[in-house]
Amino acid sequence: MKIGCFAGPAGFTLYVEIMLTAHNRLMQKIIECFERNPNVDADRDIHKRVFHLAEHKILLTYHYQANSITATTIVMIKPPRHELKERLVFHPNLFSVYQVSLIA
Repeated sequence: MKIGCFAGPAGFTLYVEIMLTAHNRLMQKIIECFERNPNVDADRDIHKRVFHLAEHKILLTYHYQANSITATTIVMIKPPRHELKERLVFHPNLFSVYQVSLIA
């Protein structure tokens, strides 16, 4: 497995994970990392966006809120091609959301 790291504009870094086989290279994962934007609420400010290409999943992790030990996360799953019709329609069962609650 090979990982490439590319520095983008200020506050952005891109990582690419590639699996090398005898005949080709398969991109497994793309990871985008973002610095904290103080002008946006932490639970709306994306910290990391991970594209799991082989698993057809996207994982969003938001920045930590003050006095919080966990971060809000969202997992989105793309349905298999045979379940797709003419266009992609997202259903609630394709999303998994963990929302941080500061009330607890």
